[in-house]
Amino acid sequence: MAIVPVFPFICYLVNEDIDVTVAEIQIILNLVTLRATSSMENNYGIAAALKMSENLSVALSHMLLAGTGIYCLIQIKDDSVFLPHATFGIITVHNIIAVWRWGSDQGLRVNDIYNFTSYTQLLFALPCITTTLWLANGYQREISWAWAIVPMIPFVCYLINDFDMTLIEIMVLLNSAAVGAVSFKAGNNFGIAAAVAYAISHFCINRFVVYNCGLCFFAYFSLRALGYGG
Repeated sequence: MAIVPVFPFICYLVNEDIDVTVAEIQIILNLVTLRATSSMENNYGIAAALKMSENLSVALSHMLLAGTGIYCLIQIKDDSVFLPHATFGIITVHNIIAVWRWGSDQGLRVNDIYNFTSYTQLLFALPCITTTLWLANGYQREISWAWAIVPMIPFVCYLINDFDMTLIEIMVLLNSAAVGAVSFKAGNNFGIAAAVAYAISHFCINRFVVYNCGLCFFAYFSLRALGYGG
C-alpha cells in the first residue's frame, strides 16, 4: 500500500498532469486499510477481553467448589472413616490449584499439576462416597471397598500414559447407579440427590462453570447423605 503513492509523485516530478481520480483512489485505499487494521485490533481486543472474562468465571467457580470442599472437610473432621476425607480433600486441593490455573496470568505453569488433580478428582471423588455409603448400610466389606479400589486401575493407566476415557465413563455410570440404588433402598434422599447431581454434571454439562456448580451440589448432598451438615 505504501508503494501506490509513488506513481502520482513521479508524475508530479515530471510535470505531468495528475488525474484527480488517482489521488482520490489513494485516499480511499488508505482509509480502507486504516479501517481494516483498526477493525482487526478491535476484534482482537474484544476476543482477549472475552477470554479473560471467561477464565475469571471459571476461576470463581473453582473457588466456590474449593470452599464447598473445605466446608465439608470441617464438618466431617471427627469421622473415623477416611474415605469422605479423601473425597472432599481431593476436591479442595484440585480446585485450589484450579483457581491459580484459570485466575492467574502464570496459570499455565501449573497446567500439568492441574490435569493430574483433575483426573484424580474424576476417578476418586464419587467412588469414595459410594464405598462409604455401602459400608454405612451394612453391605459386605469386600464389595463395598471394591468401589474405591477399582479406580486405581485407570489411575495406574494414566500414570503410564494409557488413558481410557471409556472405562472412566462406565465407572462413573456404575458408581452413580450404586449410590442412587443404596440411597433409594435406605430412604436416603440426599444420597439420591448426590448421585443425580454428579451424573448430570458429568454426562450432561460441558461448561466448566456449570459443571463446578453441579459438583458443589454433589459435595453438599454427599455430606448430608453421610449424616453431617444438618
